[in-house]
Amino acid sequence: MQDVWNIIKEITGESLNEFIPERKYSHAYLNSRENSPDSSSLRRRIIHGTKRFLEKQFLVQIENNISRNPIEAQLGGVPSVYNKIRAALNLKFSENGKWVHPTLEIVNNVPIWALIYFMIRSGCLKDALEFTLANREAFEKLGSSFPIYLKAYVESPSHILSNNLLDSIRKEFNEQLRFFDESNSDPYKYALFKIIGRCELLKKTFPGVVETTEDWLWIHFSLISEDSDEISTVFDQYTLKDLQATITKFGPDYFDPERKSPGLYTQVLVMSGLFEKAVYYAYKFSKLDAVHFAIALTYHGLLRPFSQTSKLHTHLLDTVSEKDELNFARLVGTFTKEFRRTSSVDAVDYLVLICLNKDLIGKNGKEQLNLCHEALKELVLDTRDFSKILGDIRMDGTRISGAIEQKLSLIALDSLDQYLQVIAEQAATRAEEEGRIADAVLLYQLSEDFDTVITIINKSLGELLSVSQLGQSLTPVSIDGTPLITTTTEDPAQLARHIMTVYRGNIGMFHKVKPKNRDTCAMLLGIVDAWNSFAKGAVEQCLKEVNELNILMLDPSADVGVVRTRAQQFPTLHQSVARNVPTLLVMVMRCCTLICEQLNTSFYHNEGRHAQMIEMQGISRNCMIYAGMIQYKMPHEVFMELTRLEIKI
Repeated sequence: MQDVWNIIKEITGESLNEFIPERKYSHAYLNSRENSPDSSSLRRRIIHGTKRFLEKQFLVQIENNISRNPIEAQLGGVPSVYNKIRAALNLKFSENGKWVHPTLEIVNNVPIWALIYFMIRSGCLKDALEFTLANREAFEKLGSSFPIYLKAYVESPSHILSNNLLDSIRKEFNEQLRFFDESNSDPYKYALFKIIGRCELLKKTFPGVVETTEDWLWIHFSLISEDSDEISTVFDQYTLKDLQATITKFGPDYFDPERKSPGLYTQVLVMSGLFEKAVYYAYKFSKLDAVHFAIALTYHGLLRPFSQTSKLHTHLLDTVSEKDELNFARLVGTFTKEFRRTSSVDAVDYLVLICLNKDLIGKNGKEQLNLCHEALKELVLDTRDFSKILGDIRMDGTRISGAIEQKLSLIALDSLDQYLQVIAEQAATRAEEEGRIADAVLLYQLSEDFDTVITIINKSLGELLSVSQLGQSLTPVSIDGTPLITTTTEDPAQLARHIMTVYRGNIGMFHKVKPKNRDTCAMLLGIVDAWNSFAKGAVEQCLKEVNELNILMLDPSADVGVVRTRAQQFPTLHQSVARNVPTLLVMVMRCCTLICEQLNTSFYHNEGRHAQMIEMQGISRNCMIYAGMIQYKMPHEVFMELTRLEIKI
């Protein structure tokens, strides 16, 4: 699998130690017509890059073989290309100083055709030409014009001979080599003539030369030409597309019949430019490698993503289309699920890469951008690691940037406001729609929509009070001094208390919340305080806290008109408060009842006791006047309970 990286480096040019711009080849690979100059140029780059890799690999194997067998190789002297190849031939064809391969043509104690082939196979064309020209006389004695052919082959940018030379080399091939005889013919001479002269191109067999898959590939890539203008006849045409069709037809079983080296077929697919198939095949046995191959290829613009988002949840590879498409977004998204909960920041690093495809033509680019944003929102809601992913806000209102915010340019967002709207606020909306109130509060907070934060808190706190059992204590509303919003509790009361404390300490935040919302939150927190006092049995403290809310009129000496005025203000109360006023009335009446019961059972009868009884009766009267005016806006059973409690006082 390491070799796959080296192949990609050779194809893209990374091996030249130069910076390769993002998406350098995307236009040629994704957007150009197949017969366009850009596409042709890219196919030539794939061919040349693959050949470079195979040639470098072959030369390294030769050097390693020599180093393992230095005595038998007899390298000696300066380790030039000639000496290395000669040493390799010694190891392969020589025993005790004698050439043991009966069909090799030996000239001056050198198997010249094998030596030239090995040089060319190693990518050392100039060395092969230099050796050939230096031994021109030897070739003349063999009746061959091979030095002329090789010189033209090396000097041609496309390695295609002129028509005159093609006619000449093919004539020589037909006269001397066409009918290959394994017992008499030099296989390397046969191979050289077929490669350089493109002889009998329909018959792509090279007996005695092809020993490995790499040899087979190198020969085929040597025969490929994308320069159609230089090809004289249809029989001389052999393109990368033709080789791709052959490789696809053969399949993995041909190259790895025993299934012992699955990475080999991945190499073959990458070498031949079948990048989508390569990633898909690698995914079957190594998801880690497949994902990172896909990322590298996508960076260079060499991976075609799904063009129809409707297919995104069906499969990884689409081969039905004219050109293969890989579900890159799903590939990366699925990969992050293995670690997103433990390493959410790392998951962000991967998901932002979906945006590499944002430059696709038409709506496809916009769809890829949206896929990236949706994947990030899903990550936010799934992991709930808000502070790390989205950032946080200190008590003084200053922002702490999160992992996504630090990569705005990578996900095509130009400003903080755009980021807050596209990612944080939309994630908050989804959380609210899904009923994840605590998450919604924190997400709206991070999107700096402070008024909506209080709106949701008010709604949540109102619902908490309405469904709680009177007399049952709510969660204590203490503040632990934690400086970050997102680390607060999920308890609505404590969350409300904490956030209101933050807002009051920051003028900028405070003034972004509507006054009515602020007042409503303060009322609800006051009800919570009174509720908890009642639950603890501190009934007098409860009455004091209810009175401070200015919802009911508990002053026993208050005029009936004042009480009615308060009741007339009921419709102006926020719904979260209004829905809890009936319970508030019951709580006050129970407090009065309890106090009266305590006074009645007391052994001390004095003026103070009597005065307090009168106060409780006054408070009770005020409550009943208030209740009578809103009777039809509260449950009937609540009004009946108020009536029973009044009788006891």
